Amino acid sequence: NNANNDIQDYFLLKLNYNPVTNVITNVLSIAIDTSYQKTTNTVIKGNLMFTFVNGQLNKFDLTTGVKTNLGLYNGINGQLFGFNGESYFSTGDVAKKWTL
Repeated sequence: NNANNDIQDYFLLKLNYNPVTNVITNVLSIAIDTSYQKTTNTVIKGNLMFTFVNGQLNKFDLTTGVKTNLGLYNGINGQLFGFNGESYFSTGDVAKKWTL
């Protein structure tokens, strides 16, 4: 939500972190599709953001803001997350690698 500067969750900031100077700088702000729902079930790969909410897998292009529905998986609940540059999905104790 634009770093808490807007009430709408679909306004995002792209930030850059410099670990040498410990400085975070604003790269750009973008408005993505207004149907975006804020969630921790999110993976960012390049300029694409993938979300999984209530069984709905979506892809958001962080350059254009366009949303693409990738599928509805009724009855499947779990956590989508990234670790060491890879994407994973877990419905319990063991996470499985996903290719997004």
